[in-house]
Amino acid sequence: MLSCLWNSGFFGALRKPPDNEKPIVVIQFANNRSTIESTMPMRRLFFPLAFGPLASIAQPAPSPLITEASLSFGFQLEGGALLSDDDWRRMLPGSSLLLDDLPQGGRWANSGGFQRDFSRGQGLFNPLGVVSASIGLSLFRNRAGESRYDNRLRVGVLYGGGDWAEGYWARSSSAAYDTLISMGTGELFVLDSSWSESYSASHSRSRIGVEASFIAHRITGSRFSWSVGVGLQLGAAASGYAEVTHSITRSTERPAGGSDYEYELLGSERFRTPATAYAGLHGLFGIDLRLGKTSPFWSALHLYAEMRPAIMLRSLPNLPAQAGGAWQNLFGLRIDLR
Repeated sequence: MLSCLWNSGFFGALRKPPDNEKPIVVIQFANNRSTIESTMPMRRLFFPLAFGPLASIAQPAPSPLITEASLSFGFQLEGGALLSDDDWRRMLPGSSLLLDDLPQGGRWANSGGFQRDFSRGQGLFNPLGVVSASIGLSLFRNRAGESRYDNRLRVGVLYGGGDWAEGYWARSSSAAYDTLISMGTGELFVLDSSWSESYSASHSRSRIGVEASFIAHRITGSRFSWSVGVGLQLGAAASGYAEVTHSITRSTERPAGGSDYEYELLGSERFRTPATAYAGLHGLFGIDLRLGKTSPFWSALHLYAEMRPAIMLRSLPNLPAQAGGAWQNLFGLRIDLR
């Protein structure tokens, strides 16, 4: 006990007082030779001196600020926006091929959608590959009492590849170029030749940004648990690359069956496009599987899956921003650092 008191910076002793006086308690500090004398009753002074340092030693250490690290992979589905001829010309102002009289038959043009006829409305969803690396920061880590939820702020970086747009315009014609007569039956067979002209445009880029999510993770005694939260994303769509081509295809039927094809590329243009910003607001629902319950190593490893419905605000070069719905699925590994 005396050692604890001395290490904590002070030492107490009882000095015999003169006759008819109260006992005097002398406190001498270890760092210097100064002393404090008091006539306070012994028991009132002894207990704070003796048990004060032990009480401070018994207090639990505060939890760390960074409580987890995670790495996840997945995909994001976004609604594709249709692009008009003028949209393509504004997006690629250096293209001379797009200034031609573009064919209107069989054309389709969209951003992030699969092939659809332009007149049938919005394109389908665009699958965007996603990689995310993040850390978790403990919130209210020094709050007294137990809670059923582990609240944390997850911050990280997000990369997405596959943000693309496509356009296609074509016209075609066909005509009979020869007639065959069967020697046995006298039946006529018409051989056709066809000609088609097409313009195509494509634009691709990748996204990189930061994200932050407030997550409430339900604490359970089993290996499975769940979490809910909200978050936002901010970033840029960069490394834009665009290509425009103009081509003609000719085909002729052969008397013996089948067709002969001839393809001719009349023109090709390639461009680099500037970066544009994007932002998103998402909700979050996740399921977590802890790999162990007794081993400290396996108990720190978690597999998780998250579903994120989102609203995205994004734009293409030289075009106004558009808002649209999105859905993100992530699967990853989380390491508990506590």
